[in-house]
Amino acid sequence: MEEVIQIPPKKKARRMLIMDETLDAHDSTRYSAPKQSKSASVNQNKNKSKNLKKTRFLPRVRNKKTLCPSPLQFEKATMLKEIRGLKKSLKKCHESNKKFKEELKCLRKKTKAVEDAERHMSPLAREFFRNEIFNSMRHPKGRIYSKKIKDFSFQHSYYSQRAYQHLSDNFCLPTGRSLINHVSKIGCLPGHLHNVYKQLGEDIKSKKFGRRCTLVMDGFSCRKASGFDPQTKGFSGQTTPIEIVKDGVRQIEEPAIASSCLVFLLVGLDGKWKRVVGYWFMNKECSLKMKTLLTEALTISHEHGVDIKAIVSDGLPANLKVMKDLGANISLSNMKNHFPHPRNGNKLVTVYRVLILSTHTHILLIT
Repeated sequence: MEEVIQIPPKKKARRMLIMDETLDAHDSTRYSAPKQSKSASVNQNKNKSKNLKKTRFLPRVRNKKTLCPSPLQFEKATMLKEIRGLKKSLKKCHESNKKFKEELKCLRKKTKAVEDAERHMSPLAREFFRNEIFNSMRHPKGRIYSKKIKDFSFQHSYYSQRAYQHLSDNFCLPTGRSLINHVSKIGCLPGHLHNVYKQLGEDIKSKKFGRRCTLVMDGFSCRKASGFDPQTKGFSGQTTPIEIVKDGVRQIEEPAIASSCLVFLLVGLDGKWKRVVGYWFMNKECSLKMKTLLTEALTISHEHGVDIKAIVSDGLPANLKVMKDLGANISLSNMKNHFPHPRNGNKLVTVYRVLILSTHTHILLIT
């Protein structure tokens, strides 16, 4: 009578397949096979070896009654398999650790060579060298620049845009957009530049240079254009709103596309220094606006300890009208070469007319 094989309910189908394979591979005495030719026996042996390879993960100790592995034996086999995999991964980790140690030794040698080279460099060259090492392997959009590199780049782009373009093609330097964002943090919107006045007053108090200077008032034409500025979140290229008093009424013109720009520049008399203290976009030159702006510039400079000794401008009709409104007269018949300072009435500003051998005529206001 044949023996009944009891199979656990779990993993029933899997164990049935395994049982069939094990019976075919090991229980040759129980099932007598008919005699076959040599070629057929060779093929059968090959099939048996394949079946043995498939069942290699099974443990060799089996239940004698059922020839089916028990659950504990399955757990043991899976654990052995996991141990083999962990040993292989541990071996790979040791190999990668050795590679990292070798690379670390090479990096230490390189860092020593870099430190020896940096000792013989100037501060700017050292910063430039570190910037190349840090940003050379980065994507252009992910590069980070120090303040010294940004200031260096802005200074060179200011003097020669073509030379800076040649440098940026060969080295890792900020783009033009990055330089604009860097400079936009300094409050330099159209109008009086109060931060420049403040820094100028601090330099005068620290006796970096003298307080006597001249104020140059000049303008230039610009091409009409308008565009959106992401820093101010508004449109640029429009006229700067300037409040004027006309017939006792305060007025502000509506914004329009600017066609010219008025600039105020302070030039030192006790030292070689220049500072732009204000600029305004205009559509046309207006003597009332220029008078208001000039009075405000003289007042703000006096508050910060700046002593303006002269006002320089060209001989445009609007400039002559401004001088006349302030109290000066340039006509040869009744020349008056001074007008009172708006903050200090005792301080007079005299006016001299100087003809230069060119197409321009300049007016000097000197105390």
